Amino acid sequence: VASALGRARLAMVESLTSRARPPSVPFLHRYYIDVLAVLAVGLIWWQVRGRDGFVAEELAERGVAVDPTLILGPVLGLFAAAVLLMRVLPIGVRLLAWAGARSKSASLALPLVRLARDPIPHGSLAVMLMLAAALGVFGATFQSSLSNSQRQQTLHRIGGDLVVRGPSLDAESAARVRSVGGVQAVTPVLTDLVPLLDIDPGKSATLLAAEPTALAQAAWFRDDFAGMSLLELGNLLRPLQPGVRVKGVPLPANTDRIGLWVNVSDADDQDQVLNVNVWTRLVDARGQHRNVSLGSISDAQEDTAIGSGWHFLDGELPAAIPDAARPLELVSILLSSSSFARVTAAKIHFDDVTTFVGPSSGGGTVVEGFETPSNWQPFANRGLVLDSAFAGREGSRSGNLGLTFSWYEPFDGGQRGVHLPPGPFPIPAIGGPTFQPGQNVRIEHGRLAAPLHIVATTQHFPTVSMSRGPFLLVDLNDYEDYLGLLPVSSIDSPDELWLALDPAADREQVKSQVTAQLSALQSVVDREQAADLAESNPLAGGGWDGLTALGMTAVGIAVVLTLGVYAAVSVRTGRTDLAVARAIGFSRGQFLLSVSVERLLIAILAIAAGATIGYWPGLELIELMDLSARGLPAVPPLVPAVQGWLMAAVLAGLSVASVASVLLTVVQARRLNTAYTLREGG
Repeated sequence: VASALGRARLAMVESLTSRARPPSVPFLHRYYIDVLAVLAVGLIWWQVRGRDGFVAEELAERGVAVDPTLILGPVLGLFAAAVLLMRVLPIGVRLLAWAGARSKSASLALPLVRLARDPIPHGSLAVMLMLAAALGVFGATFQSSLSNSQRQQTLHRIGGDLVVRGPSLDAESAARVRSVGGVQAVTPVLTDLVPLLDIDPGKSATLLAAEPTALAQAAWFRDDFAGMSLLELGNLLRPLQPGVRVKGVPLPANTDRIGLWVNVSDADDQDQVLNVNVWTRLVDARGQHRNVSLGSISDAQEDTAIGSGWHFLDGELPAAIPDAARPLELVSILLSSSSFARVTAAKIHFDDVTTFVGPSSGGGTVVEGFETPSNWQPFANRGLVLDSAFAGREGSRSGNLGLTFSWYEPFDGGQRGVHLPPGPFPIPAIGGPTFQPGQNVRIEHGRLAAPLHIVATTQHFPTVSMSRGPFLLVDLNDYEDYLGLLPVSSIDSPDELWLALDPAADREQVKSQVTAQLSALQSVVDREQAADLAESNPLAGGGWDGLTALGMTAVGIAVVLTLGVYAAVSVRTGRTDLAVARAIGFSRGQFLLSVSVERLLIAILAIAAGATIGYWPGLELIELMDLSARGLPAVPPLVPAVQGWLMAAVLAGLSVASVASVLLTVVQARRLNTAYTLREGG
């Protein structure tokens, strides 16, 4: 309407002049409105980047809210791209016209010169096509990315393929679930909040313990979390072959009593150390641990023949040890004393482990090679200086080697000592992003600690949120074996069972069979069912395929009508040029080429520009919308997903509409009466 009113105000001569020499600079460019739009987009983009998104924190309400001014950013971005295209297009077509004028093809030069003479109408068409392509490509990326993000957040929150939750999830429960057909693997998952002793003392970390092989099958994990698959991470937790465990010192099968020689002559405060109680910890053939008290050093028999300082302590094994639980193995030697808080440093030697049959203390058998294993390790204490243990001549009573244990930190009422780790030591662990590979970490457990060695790190792990602090992942078997060596070991039951299902199995049937194996207080969570529900939630960006298709259909109808009107109007306004082209002898092929070049050129440039604007800047916008329902960063981070079929359909539809517009133009141009048009004079 405004354009028609402006045209009506012109006199006859001015109107004909404007038609003969149409303006090449539109109103928006004469007053540099395009530059103003670009500056506004730059300012909004700077604000969005500074806030990492379109939301702002409300200090008064302690929440987050959407800033309406920032939402205008994408709209202004499209407007700025449109006006910039209209500024750049005339320059580009002038260059093409200059190149076409120097070519030998009149059918190519004529449309390019005509396009350069009046670029504004073509620029309007280019803007329409560019905006349609940009919206279509962005729609194909936006909806799929949001719904896929909701799906992955749900997969991350649940963890296993099927998750069993509830009390009393012991080994028997895992065995019953494992026996169900269609269940490929089962891993207990233990989750605990453990205090850190080396890094950020006073803070805690989330500890996850699971079986690595089964975990790799059951858990959902993205390779970009750690730069490798979960199976590769799990292999790092198992430097030893599965099933290969380091054995303790074997004792004769008929052992009833066990004794040990102890030397405290090097202690700084020998009177205090003599009050130490000595314990041995044994493991039977069934994997159960037993403590055997050997008494206090001060009450032990001193060996005056060998020399001062050596004392012999012995203790009786529990009577109720069935033959099926034998033979026994010595796995640790422990020290305890309530007065150790006053002992700052000491050194004790152990040698000649002796076993007895029956109540008599005579006729004992010395266990040869007790100090031979080179992997006797001190229990990790909670102090700044670690205890130490080594085998050498210094601690020998007889033979060439003895075991020496020394400490520098005072005892805090707990037990200290040495042990034979049944697996890798320190325990291999996968750390969160706050840790570094090769780092040694101690986590507190009772009055002692568990030493971990970080073998790799990962940015994220299922069921763990970085907002709750750092996290660690260990092999459940290694962790339980180490805790079993501690004098007082309290191992909690697993919090969950994670199941991996056979893809070919009937999921609902397997789930019902698993539920039948559980008690009334235990429940099953289906990860895929929850993810499908989250993906289809329209309030979170899911289930918008129909709306996206409907919107693109409306845009497509508008584009088709625009192209049809443009084809009719362009033939009407350019009929004199077309008649002249026929009059100077253009063949049918040359005439069709001259009619098609300018329209196809505009369509190709506009669709390519729109697809570029809708894709790459669209990805930036989508990443800025990577937030949870509470306004926090989404976990895991969003990965843009493109619906290829929708993008291809949009671009193909615009291309077909453009070609149809060219065909319509050709049909109308061929109907022109050349003689009448030349007599009329345009």
